[in-house]
Amino acid sequence: MIAKLRDGNNERYGKTTEMRKPLSSLLAELSDFELIGSDAVSVTGVTCDSRQVVPGKIFVAVPGVCEDGHQYVGEALDRGSSVIVSQSGDIPFGRRTVLQVSNTRQALSQLAAAWYDHPSRSLGITGITGTNGKTSVSFLLRHILRQRGVQCGLIGTVRYEVGDRHIPAARTTPDAVELQKLLRRMVDKGCEKVVIEVSSHALQQDRVADVVFELAAFTNLTQDHLDYHGDMDNYYQAKRRLFALLSLSPGHKAAILNMDDKYGRRLHAEIADVPAVTYGMRSTTADFSASNIEGRPEETRFDLLGCGMSQRVRVPLVGAHNVQNCLAAVSLATEVGCSLPCIAEALETVPPIPGRLEPVALGQPFAVFIDYAHTADALERVLETLKALSPNRLLLLFGCGGRRDAGKRSEMGKVAARLSDLAWITNDNPRYEEPEQIVEQIALGMRIGEGLWEVEYDRRRAIDKVITEASPGDIVLIAGKGHEAYQEMNGSVIPFEDRLYAEESLRNLGYDSGEIRLAL
Repeated sequence: MIAKLRDGNNERYGKTTEMRKPLSSLLAELSDFELIGSDAVSVTGVTCDSRQVVPGKIFVAVPGVCEDGHQYVGEALDRGSSVIVSQSGDIPFGRRTVLQVSNTRQALSQLAAAWYDHPSRSLGITGITGTNGKTSVSFLLRHILRQRGVQCGLIGTVRYEVGDRHIPAARTTPDAVELQKLLRRMVDKGCEKVVIEVSSHALQQDRVADVVFELAAFTNLTQDHLDYHGDMDNYYQAKRRLFALLSLSPGHKAAILNMDDKYGRRLHAEIADVPAVTYGMRSTTADFSASNIEGRPEETRFDLLGCGMSQRVRVPLVGAHNVQNCLAAVSLATEVGCSLPCIAEALETVPPIPGRLEPVALGQPFAVFIDYAHTADALERVLETLKALSPNRLLLLFGCGGRRDAGKRSEMGKVAARLSDLAWITNDNPRYEEPEQIVEQIALGMRIGEGLWEVEYDRRRAIDKVITEASPGDIVLIAGKGHEAYQEMNGSVIPFEDRLYAEESLRNLGYDSGEIRLAL
């Protein structure tokens, strides 16, 4: 029997699910379970969100950071769940079918992959991990492949791309069910390749545990997410899981590693069962490197060295860190058969990457850039990039997110003090934390670095102030939120986009030509 279900997530991707499967057909995919009750049950899907349960769905009770899914078993049963997957020994579920497992996150991944018929086995999937650069490398690789006529899907921080459909991303790497659903839709849309940004949280939580990877890349590792991982070694070990998954994937090609980063070099020394391809701007032994770098306000040119040849490249992106991102994308693209001349041709037409040193140009005689930099290392790289353009002054607006790694706040303040001429500290996404506490921790670093700064909690007013302050030849950097189109404050999600408010401020000053007139 086939029953039509209305599933909000499925409709989000433009398709409803009309499918039932016997539970017995999915049990073979579970590595470890105890069946309580009958496996002669017809199921209509799998979820870990009790709000998405409809009659017949499997509910997997996943323990989270703030809440435990086992608390919502009753709600799932009330909504008609036919099977409960639990790692709790206390199972008061009467005649309901229960799967007792040791790890419900792993079970969720296995069941999701089985439900969607293992779509990753039909795709060439590249996973990209690292603290900074994941989004840029993903967009660069996706562009190169599409210029070669390859149908390529994208899953990452900015958005998910399924064919011609763009879906705003709720998080960098979706949960296992949503991820497998996206991959199935990509197979159905004729995608050949997929690029996935793989976060450390996703790796730690087994969201990609049942994805078959063709390639995996590591960009770098700097302080971030220590509120979750505890210390840098745990953070590194979470990232390292991607390469363990790669080694287990049939037909895997290579691990792409950044030799300019100490953790990239550590990975290179530790990985023995996967071929490694290396890149770096400072490494003399890397497979791909760059020289003769010329930076301009609107583009960067460099000699790409690799595959025994040199190729001059022009890319409409700014900064040495984007040269490094290009090297990562080039290393990946060559592994799937792209030649250096074809790659160089594709790089010339790369569109702006949302929120990654994205220019805002309405004819003003100073430069305005929007960037996602929200760690000390990322902020340092971006500010050094802009400093190299020899501006009259470098004006900075930034903040730090609430309920996140607080240890990086003073470090970001030190970087801002050293590299900016004047900074505005403002709200980022304070969430449930007091903005005054966040600002004070940033200001501590500013004081240590003897920087000049002002405080303006209202981010919209802060953007207006920094742009009004700018003079001909200055550069304004609005950092921290990048592509994000919202602010999170006291439990509310408020529409807010840095680029739109920067444009509004420029128009209020009389600029609206759309031309670039940078007096640098």
